[in-house]
Amino acid sequence: MRQEHESETSSAGTENGADLHDGREQRRHWLSVLAHALPRELERAFQQLPDPPEYTFLRRPETGLVLVEARTGGTGGLFYPGEATVTRCTIQLKDGTLGVGYVLGSDMRRAERVAVFDALLQNERLRGRLMTAVVEPLERRQKERRRLKRARAASTRVEFLTLRRGE
Repeated sequence: MRQEHESETSSAGTENGADLHDGREQRRHWLSVLAHALPRELERAFQQLPDPPEYTFLRRPETGLVLVEARTGGTGGLFYPGEATVTRCTIQLKDGTLGVGYVLGSDMRRAERVAVFDALLQNERLRGRLMTAVVEPLERRQKERRRLKRARAASTRVEFLTLRRGE
């Protein structure tokens, strides 16, 4: 599989290479949205599938640690603040399509659901429907949760003013 990947990336300057890049970006996007979804949201979306897919595990959900990298001030020197727990899963649909799921934390069922949706979203016949019914609503809810979190944080913001003595 790795060899196929390398040969695909060698055509990056061609029209197909551009499509491949767009496809990777699109996949990266839906994987991010799915990975940030709440467990109950993923479960509800899976239960609403009209025809739940048959799949086998290539890698059963497993939890491990990853080293977190950060940059001072977001752009400065690299440092490692610690480790994070991550759960991953790889599945294969009956048609041979592979799906992967990586989620922060130790929720094995969530990683499995992300992997299943990843595989389903790679099917061009299903992608439009799943983007509309699953990914886009999840993304809207995530944006709203982030907005509310920022608003709550902003409401507790304290402005400090430093005065010199004698002013």
